[in-house]
Amino acid sequence: TSGFEFENFAQNLSRCQLGDKFFATSPFKDDGIDGFKTRINEETVVTKSGRPDIIYQYGTTEKFLEKIKSTFQDLKDKGISVTKINYYSPHSISQITKHTTALEEELDISIKIIDQAQLCTMAANNECSHIFKEFIGTMIGSIEPEDDTNLMIDYSALYLSAWYRYENKTVIFSSIVFICA
Repeated sequence: TSGFEFENFAQNLSRCQLGDKFFATSPFKDDGIDGFKTRINEETVVTKSGRPDIIYQYGTTEKFLEKIKSTFQDLKDKGISVTKINYYSPHSISQITKHTTALEEELDISIKIIDQAQLCTMAANNECSHIFKEFIGTMIGSIEPEDDTNLMIDYSALYLSAWYRYENKTVIFSSIVFICA
C-alpha cells in the first residue's frame, strides 16, 4: 500500500486541525503537495491553480530530508514558490530541531516536521482523537463502541502499535481487547 494509509490519516488529521482552511490534493496527481492551507483574500479562495504557499507533505520514507529537498526543488522548477512546508512522518526522527534548522537555512523557507513523537503527543492529548481511532481501527481492528466510552483508551500507545503493524505487515486483528486498571 506504499503509505496510502498514513497519507490518508495525516490528511484527515490536518483537516481536523485546520478545518475549512485545509485542502487535500490527493488522490490526484499532486506534484508533491499532499495538501495546502488556503488563503482567503477579499472573498477569493486561493486554490491549487492559485499557487499555494503553505503546503503539507506526508511521507513514510526514512529519507525525509531528501524528500523535502526534492519536493521543494520540483515545485521551484515548476514555478511554484512555497514559504512553508509542513512534513508529517510516522517515524521517530532524532535531532528534529537540528534537521529543521538546517533545512530552513538551506531552502530559505519555514519547515515544520511532525514526527512519531508529536503524533503520539497529539493522541495522548485527545487532539482529534476520532482521527486516531479511525487509523487504529484500519490498521489493527475496530474499537468496540462500549470500550471507547467506558474505558480510558491510550490512543498514543494504540497509534504506535498500529504503525508498527503497518510497517511490519503483520496480521490485522478483527477487534481490540483493552483492559484498564
